[in-house]
Parts: sequence; C-alpha cells; structure tokens
Amino acid sequence: MTITVPNYQIPIVDQQQRMTPQFLKFLGDLTQVAPGSVEANVATLETQVATLTTDVTTLSAALTALTATVSGHTTHLNALPTSRLSGSTAYDPPNLIVGATTTKTVSVTGASLGMAAEASFSLDMAGLIMVAYVSSANTVTCVLYNPTIGAVDLANGVLKAFAWNP
Repeated sequence: MTITVPNYQIPIVDQQQRMTPQFLKFLGDLTQVAPGSVEANVATLETQVATLTTDVTTLSAALTALTATVSGHTTHLNALPTSRLSGSTAYDPPNLIVGATTTKTVSVTGASLGMAAEASFSLDMAGLIMVAYVSSANTVTCVLYNPTIGAVDLANGVLKAFAWNP
C-alpha cells in the first residue's frame, strides 16, 4: 500500500510488512505542521481562486467589448479588396512638356471592365500625375500627365498596374 502526495509516492510498508523509513519520516513531518497552518493555506488558496475568478470575469467582459468593437467595423473591413490582380512592364516614359500626357498599357491577367485600377512607377515621378483604368479585358491603361512648369523626362523604370473589384 502507498500514499500518493503530489509528485511523490510513499510506500507505507516494506516486504516484511514493516513501516518504511519514508513513511515514518512522512509521519514525523506531519507532526511538525503547525496547528491551523493547513487551514490558513486553504483559506489563502480560496482567496486566490476568488481573485482569479474575478480576473477571468473581467477579461471575459473586455473580450466581449473588443469583439463588439471589431464587429462594429465589419462592414468597413469587408469593403477592402479581397484579391488584387497585378502586372508590370519595363517603361521609359517620353519627355513630357508642360500640360502633355502619354499612355502606356500594362497586361493584367483577369482584369475586366468595371474593376478599379491604380498604377505605380519605380522611380520618383518628379511632379507627374498618374491615373489608371481598366480599358479592356486583361489590360490596364496608365496615363501620365505633366502639370508642372517645365518638361519632365523620367528614366527607364518599372510600371506596375493593379486591378480589383471594389
């Protein structure tokens, strides 16, 4: 027969049915426990459990409030594009005089009329304005406009175009 104490197993009797030294030490240790100390430890544990329960309740309420806040923004989050199509091409824009425009098409597989579009260029635009639109199936047209007070000649770079369903 054994007594199980957390993390220990204490044999009570040996093969000759005598009390084991481990059990005798255990009995001696029990007699060293101050009266009321077990009850005090139990009361402390009960207080800790009550505090933990309060903390869990508070955390649960905070999580519910956070969920409600996130839920309040669900329609805004659902408005973000779920899938952006993209394409790119090397591009050396021509020298654009004041007020001039130029266009360049970029192949964007899957793009279709009615989709939103935008574009970017890998270099500093030096004041040029760029707009993009889906002009036909699989094609985004990018338009560069020079609103500055002088001619602008951009170097060769990469033109990227994107399309998505708004």
